Amino acid sequence: MRGSSTRAADPAARGPLARRADARGSIDRAGPRAAATTAAQPLGSAADLWQVSAVTASPLAFALALALTHAPVAVSPSASPPPDPSAAASEPAPTYGRAEADADLDTLLVARGREYLDARARLEENPVIVAPLVAARLAATSPPLGPAERQRLIVLLGAFGRPEDLRVFADQLRREVAGASPGNELAAAEPWRILLREQGPAAATTLIELVGDRSLGEGLRAVLLADLLAILPPDRLPEFVAMVGVGQETLRQALRQGLARRARQSPGDRQGLLDAVDRAIEGAQPSQQAALLGLRASLSEGADAGFHGRLIALAEADQSPFVVRVAAIRILAGHVDAAEIQGALLRLAATHLTPTARRVQASEILGWLALRALPPALVRELATTLDLRGDDSPRLAAAAYDVAALADDGAWLAEGLAHPWPEVQVAALARVAAPCPRDVVRRLAGVAAMPEKGGTDDLLVAREAIRALGRCGAGDPESALIKLLGNNRVEGQRRGEAARQLLVIGAPRGIAAVAKALETAGDPEVVRRLVDAVRAAGGAPPEPVIVGLCQVAVDLPALRAPVADTLRQVAPGRTCSIDQGE
Repeated sequence: MRGSSTRAADPAARGPLARRADARGSIDRAGPRAAATTAAQPLGSAADLWQVSAVTASPLAFALALALTHAPVAVSPSASPPPDPSAAASEPAPTYGRAEADADLDTLLVARGREYLDARARLEENPVIVAPLVAARLAATSPPLGPAERQRLIVLLGAFGRPEDLRVFADQLRREVAGASPGNELAAAEPWRILLREQGPAAATTLIELVGDRSLGEGLRAVLLADLLAILPPDRLPEFVAMVGVGQETLRQALRQGLARRARQSPGDRQGLLDAVDRAIEGAQPSQQAALLGLRASLSEGADAGFHGRLIALAEADQSPFVVRVAAIRILAGHVDAAEIQGALLRLAATHLTPTARRVQASEILGWLALRALPPALVRELATTLDLRGDDSPRLAAAAYDVAALADDGAWLAEGLAHPWPEVQVAALARVAAPCPRDVVRRLAGVAAMPEKGGTDDLLVAREAIRALGRCGAGDPESALIKLLGNNRVEGQRRGEAARQLLVIGAPRGIAAVAKALETAGDPEVVRRLVDAVRAAGGAPPEPVIVGLCQVAVDLPALRAPVADTLRQVAPGRTCSIDQGE
């Protein structure tokens, strides 16, 4: 064990206070054997004096011996010299050999409490003798070790920090994971991961083998990779920079995060990683180059004009691979406040979104990525100039609707709803705001209706239309929402959203309609949607709605738990009598 040389000092010479300092949980680690040795020292000194030669040589020595072993004898104080400390120092220390170690190992496997702690303390203080014995017991097939016995021995072995034992820890980790129930693999591996990580850089090779072991789950391998990156010496980090962008996504993400973590923890590691990444970017394949650019961005601190200039050059160069240009634009988008970067993104959007250029999908994507990173005022200007609102591309049309200057009369809504892509319809509906003309309310109600009544068959569009009705304010949207909520032929998602909007509006007739629906809907799936709507509306629900929730708890026992959860969130302290067992 690390630092064992200090604990291996002669227990007889250290004294009780020194031994207590080594205690775990205020228990003397020196154990009963050392304590007995210490207690015997004064009698040992007396025995040295209780010899014929000592007695004949000095009457005072004879008197001292009597004082230690018989009733007190009157002796002049000035005639009594202090005990000779060399006598205790000359007493031989108790030996600890293989027999004692084997006995303590037997105790370790079966004992608990003080007896276990004392045995373990003696074992840890004698690693040279004990470690080979532990390894031999683990390797032996007879007598067989139980799981708990094996774990105790391996944990003890870990205290010695021997590199040759690392494979034992790895094998135990595999054994525990293989025997774990589904979903508990990480918990089963945890003690052995910690044991390996505590061995420091010496465990690197073993952890690399575990990360590459495909019999282990991908999630566990990602955690082991994080452990590996945490203990690697700095000069080995460049080896792993070369692996960025390669392999399974979970491992790729763990690698990026682990390297970035090292950079945050140490300025020296950060500079070494920056240099390694810059070198790796030059010769990497396009997909790996894109991943390395992402890592490089995560390593930067503050303004990094040189790196940003490099990104701008990559993004604007037609010869740059598409995936690299996408990565560069995405990184630049996070720094759009810088004038140079904003100007570059504006040029990219204007270049790639001309009517001719945007017919090529790659150009459209590059232009759209640059466009959505710009401030709304610049997007609005470009969208108007390039007529993006009517474009066939859902990405571009939706982006234009997000920021377009729209007329108050709502005439643009018909244009948006006529677009063949639901994403554009949703973007147009999201722009509806109060006050709504009556014809806009009628149009929204028509979109929200069931398909057989002329409504949309896309639930995302339908829900956005219902939300728009909730925002209208004017034009009597409540009537349309109440009608939708009360129609038993309408499926649960639309009715649930209608209930939520009525609760947000908060008018009495809408609240009454929600309470009635809770009490009479009947269909458990629809009622569950209504209960969820009460929770999603936020705020304390009115009393009629609470009464309706409690009626649900009475009528539909399967929904008592959702009702109780909803009341706890929106009306703390309120419960239904059914929840109280009345």
